[in-house]
Amino acid sequence: MKTKKIVDGNKNELGGLPLTVGAKDINNIPGGKIAVVGKTQEMQEVFQLIEKVAPTDSNVLILGETGTGKSLIAEIIHSKSQRRYKPMVNINCGAIPITLQESELFGHAKGAFTGADSDKIGLIEAAHESTIFLDEIGEMSNTTQVSLLHFIESGKIRRVGETDEVFVNARIISATNCDIESAIRQGRFREDLYYRLNVISIHIPPLRNRREDIIPLANHFLSIFSLKLNRAVPSIPESILERLVEYQWPGNIRELENAMERAALLAKDGKVTEIDLPPSIFGTRKNSDKFVIGSELTLSQVEKEYILYQLNRCHWNKSLAVKILNIGRNTLWRKLEKYGVEKH
Repeated sequence: MKTKKIVDGNKNELGGLPLTVGAKDINNIPGGKIAVVGKTQEMQEVFQLIEKVAPTDSNVLILGETGTGKSLIAEIIHSKSQRRYKPMVNINCGAIPITLQESELFGHAKGAFTGADSDKIGLIEAAHESTIFLDEIGEMSNTTQVSLLHFIESGKIRRVGETDEVFVNARIISATNCDIESAIRQGRFREDLYYRLNVISIHIPPLRNRREDIIPLANHFLSIFSLKLNRAVPSIPESILERLVEYQWPGNIRELENAMERAALLAKDGKVTEIDLPPSIFGTRKNSDKFVIGSELTLSQVEKEYILYQLNRCHWNKSLAVKILNIGRNTLWRKLEKYGVEKH
């Protein structure tokens, strides 16, 4: 069997990431700097681990709830590695339909299947000499898991519809918000692949377990969005700061970031008030917020209405909605398609 060597490297451009948690500024990043904030002991331990593993080529598995900043941690690891001069390739496994995962990740040959009108380089091949970030790794199909395991063990991939293999030199950083060990017990995730990905594991604690970081993060995000809006940074009264610290933040840092963007946009007279923040933070609920099941609804209609109810509660944050619904992102997409819900 022939093995071809890649001549051209990764041509993808690195997308921007939201500024979020950390212990210090990460300098010397090609194209800019990532600002990070974090005082708790748990996060300090995360940063110490990052410093140790970033310069290596070891695979890293990042664990944490939705919105805790897993993608940013992956970006920091890449930015401090020897591969930092080439952009990291981000792959959201939950956003790729199962039937297209093999083609998207490993590429395909012309005529490999209906619609394959030309040869296509996969995302893994595009990450040659760089880093692959596999987000929502728990959403990867069993077939794709087998191909990924082969790549990790051999350093080679095979495009769909081809017999020749391609050598790819890439580091893998993966992340998930699901209970991956439970998925292994249920047969939804390969145990051998898990151990290959989990050479080093980094657990990002939820924001409710890092309350010391809430106020610094809130002020940080408020400053960022005020600057973008070309407005003076409003102050946050003590009573509101206390509530921010008490709130559970089910959406974690992403929810806090969105709340501060809203506050920067709505605040008047240089001060953030309660009405400038999402109602959920202060526990206010309208009667319409309750989910009521009609007696004449079919089971399918109840499911559709409940999915839409949770999506509206989450302001159509699908990552948060799938966690509340306890389903995978691909499952959510299929149900939205089934019920004719095309977009928000």
